[in-house]
Amino acid sequence: MRREVHPHTATKIIAALDVAATLAVEQVGVTYHLSAFHPLILGSVVGATYVLLKHGNAISGHILDMSDYATEAFKRYPLSGD
Repeated sequence: MRREVHPHTATKIIAALDVAATLAVEQVGVTYHLSAFHPLILGSVVGATYVLLKHGNAISGHILDMSDYATEAFKRYPLSGD
């Protein structure tokens, strides 16, 4: 069940994901010696931004749900030495 996310929280999550996606795509460009204005790089960055803006609330809700599940799992099954 997806939780409702406060718009301010969703905006922060979307911005962080957008920065991470942009940096990852730019790193691919650096690795393969592509310009930042190469159609593949530019299209990937614009596409990722579009998806995050269009579906940001749903994505943010799922990320927070996964975080809750991980927190519960670590409480139930702590790492050795904790």
